Amino acid sequence: MGIAAGDLNDGQGLAFLGAGVSAPLYPLWGQVISALIDAADRLTEDEARTCRGLAASDPDAVVEIVRERMGDGEYRETLRKIFTPRKDPVTQRTWTAAHELVARCNFAGVITTNYDPGVVNARMAVRTHASATGFASWDDEDLLVRWRQGTVFSGDDPLPVLFAHGHHNRPESIVLATTEYRRAYRGMLGAVLSQLLDTRRAVWIGFSFTDQRIQAILREIGDRSTTAATSRPAARHVAILAWDPASDQDPGTIRSILEISLGCRVVLYPAPGQDHRALGALLAELTDPRHPPASTPQPVPDRDGEAGPVQQWVHGVERALHFTGRAEELARLNRWAHDPEVRLVGGRPGVGRARPRWSPSG
Repeated sequence: MGIAAGDLNDGQGLAFLGAGVSAPLYPLWGQVISALIDAADRLTEDEARTCRGLAASDPDAVVEIVRERMGDGEYRETLRKIFTPRKDPVTQRTWTAAHELVARCNFAGVITTNYDPGVVNARMAVRTHASATGFASWDDEDLLVRWRQGTVFSGDDPLPVLFAHGHHNRPESIVLATTEYRRAYRGMLGAVLSQLLDTRRAVWIGFSFTDQRIQAILREIGDRSTTAATSRPAARHVAILAWDPASDQDPGTIRSILEISLGCRVVLYPAPGQDHRALGALLAELTDPRHPPASTPQPVPDRDGEAGPVQQWVHGVERALHFTGRAEELARLNRWAHDPEVRLVGGRPGVGRARPRWSPSG
């Protein structure tokens, strides 16, 4: 396979997650652009058709055009709807099997270019001492300092998560269009990622070998990082990438090209028709036995005898020097309050209470 379990379970690697980890529960890159084009009713038929045709080769530029036509307000609201938390119809979980498997590997932390809450929710389900606030976005400068210095990995909160391109609950932070890439990487994000790639092992998971997001990231941080593309791969970095067998391209040749262009060892897994189940089978062999699978929540009957799913929200022990910045927790409470399937939300004494914005309905 070209990769040993120790590459993932030595506690030093950083999982760098792409859209394949969130599929099929959350939309892939192409589906996001398609949904944005569908929502942009100010585009003419010819303009929409042209944008679809160019989406694969110039995705961030296409999104820039769509955003300009929609306006910032409509664009952000559309993004919020596209990335709203979703439940698996069978498991009722808001994370995928791949999310959970990543959380079960002994990584030092997770960096994701996705926007959905799947990896954070899986992290809390697998690592019961993890807090709901153990994540940062590219525009959280105070938290990025901890990532750059490495102190985020030595804290009491296990498996910290960095949303490198923004978070679904803050659509103004989502990085999709050209100007948004420039804004994000001209700030602290580029310096943080280059520092991490220079000092840690990156394990790229869930990207396609044709995914331009890896190339965009390496391009943005290349001038600062010593791990920019070289003639031979950097031995410590690993890329686990999707490959479509129907593409009629030799996987060995693809692997060699990617190892040179990405500067890392490459493992290709088959993803026919964007089916990423093989990724789960691969990760399942590499999980750390100290992190068992998440338990299945048991439904709790309400006063009418009907059972609804239990949403487990574990808030770790954490000193709050300033009781601010609880936007994610408030948003989570509001989502649960509006979800007809959620009948009870509870918390341990001392976690702190917040009043979500809803009106009781009898």
